[in-house]
Amino acid sequence: MSIKLTESDYLDLKILVEETLDNVESMCSFDESISNLEQMQEILERVNHSHQ
Repeated sequence: MSIKLTESDYLDLKILVEETLDNVESMCSFDESISNLEQMQEILERVNHSHQ
């Protein structure tokens, strides 16, 4: 199954992930959440690159 995001959706998701990651990192005790968010960010990057 392939996921197709519009560029607008991709950018919105990317910003949300980055902001959430920054917020969680500032709280210092959410290693698993940070890891999950980083993985989501990587997936978004891969999806974006595959559609360019």
